[in-house]
Amino acid sequence: MRSTAQGWGRAMVLLGVGALTLGGICAEAQAAPRRIYAVIVAHNGSVDPGVAPLKYADDDGARYHELFSAIADEVHLHATLDTDTQLLFDGLAAKTEPPTHDAVARTFREVAEKMRQDEAAGSETVLFAVFTGHGAVDEDGVGYLSLHDSRWTRDDLQREVIGPQVADATHVIVDACNAYYLVRSRGGEARTGESLDDELWAFMEQKSETRRAKRVGFLLSTSGVAEVHEWSRYGAGVFSHQLRSGMLGAADVDGDMQVTYGELSAFLAAANARVTNPLARLRYFAQPPSGAEDVPLTDLRHVRRATLLEFGRGAAGQYYVEDGRGLRYADVHVAGDSPLHLVLLWDPLWRAPRYFVRTPTTEVTVGPDTGKGGLARVDDLTFEARAEASRGGVEEAFRSQLFAAPFGLAFYEGYQTRAREAARLAEALPTASDASLPLSVGLRLSWYASPPAFDLGGFQNNVDAAVEFWLTERLALGIFGDYGTSGHDAAMAGESSFRLHRVAVGVSAAWVQPLAAGFSLGVDGRTGHEWLLHDGQDATRADTLALRTQVALRLGYAVGGGVSVGLRGGAGLDVLTLDGRESLDVLPFGGAVIELRR
Repeated sequence: MRSTAQGWGRAMVLLGVGALTLGGICAEAQAAPRRIYAVIVAHNGSVDPGVAPLKYADDDGARYHELFSAIADEVHLHATLDTDTQLLFDGLAAKTEPPTHDAVARTFREVAEKMRQDEAAGSETVLFAVFTGHGAVDEDGVGYLSLHDSRWTRDDLQREVIGPQVADATHVIVDACNAYYLVRSRGGEARTGESLDDELWAFMEQKSETRRAKRVGFLLSTSGVAEVHEWSRYGAGVFSHQLRSGMLGAADVDGDMQVTYGELSAFLAAANARVTNPLARLRYFAQPPSGAEDVPLTDLRHVRRATLLEFGRGAAGQYYVEDGRGLRYADVHVAGDSPLHLVLLWDPLWRAPRYFVRTPTTEVTVGPDTGKGGLARVDDLTFEARAEASRGGVEEAFRSQLFAAPFGLAFYEGYQTRAREAARLAEALPTASDASLPLSVGLRLSWYASPPAFDLGGFQNNVDAAVEFWLTERLALGIFGDYGTSGHDAAMAGESSFRLHRVAVGVSAAWVQPLAAGFSLGVDGRTGHEWLLHDGQDATRADTLALRTQVALRLGYAVGGGVSVGLRGGAGLDVLTLDGRESLDVLPFGGAVIELRR
């Protein structure tokens, strides 16, 4: 099935390449009644006192404007461009609007009204809502973005973008610190942002019509409490640069000229896979509309006035592209197991119509007349030697490790497999939610080793139950109950036979680490009070002051529906007093475990 999809993808590439000329894609590809709108909000400053302004949020806004001007029918940019940005993006300042709260809200309302008219006329509509700038979290744990005069809050996003819009697909892109909390409140806790997808959709369905909410997708630069990076070499935010690289075609691994959420997520994962410096590591969040990874984000068949740069199987390696203004345009690391394409836009470069395609050691210049029919093949270009100095610290991590992992079919397939396994495992693993009350019930068969003087040994059948309260996705505290009885009649010296009973209750702690393919490995510890009873004639020999302590490993497998099965084994220690004598008894045990979680 995958090979069939790839075959169709290759056919689409050939059709697209044949139609891609200096005038854009042919009219047949644009025949579908679709209207695309983009609203971009970019601001370097912060409404919070003492916060240093960003350097490149306005540059990112300008680059997004250039990208969407080539694929959208209407583009709005709310930004205040600094002097350097105005020089680099000549004439763009006259097309901008102020990044104030009223102006931004008014633009979204005007666009919503136009989309209603498009819908009435039978057109399909797409909305891109892009925000770059400072982000923070208020005292209630709700994220917000800084505009020129006030905060843009989660309620603003819901009221002006998600709630009233009628687009068939809305893509919300946010490149800001704490971007995740623009769509999900932190609730005052230092949360990591992991595994909060369910809470995000709960918010979405609570605050808007489910029909509309499921048309909204999110691409956020941070998955929790985190800062974002700008890099002078990119002249942009790292996340925005990587995102634009993928949207311009570098993420289109199947070659169908459409970049989907699944492809873009895998591309971002590959770009950051080998960044080991935690200060430089990108932690993004991607949620496609309706949770469907195959939803297209950009359709490159609709690009106007561009050249398609093809990296064939013989062009494996790491590349970056700069435009004629000296701006970093895109990065890609080609695996070589499938062709990749990058769209080079010409409209912004009317004064300097050229691109520099570079490897770590070589480069080649590409102009509007390079290649044939709007297609330039990297395999056919002649590269020349170049030299470049490097630096240290975080910049060295960016320079040497960003895009260090090759991106191609093999990485994409592996990424999708890991994502499916993670989703399956997350279905059965607990989440860090106050409403989470997993119930763990285990059955085990144990061998009890005790001193010969007491003659309490032999097989012991046990059943235990534990209720665990998960504080995080890995750590739980709980309470347990344990009952065990000897599997045969034991006899003390000079007495009739009796059956031994042990009852224990106490507290527990557990830690679980997910593994591949739905498996998990955990360790738990338990301690509590134990009663040692027997049903013989002399019941006074029961111990009411026993102490039980256990340490165990458990291997689980998520079968779905909140049910896990597995094995649990370890050793327990009982402190007993019988006939005035104290004893330390060791209890090795092992057996099956069934865990039910809700």
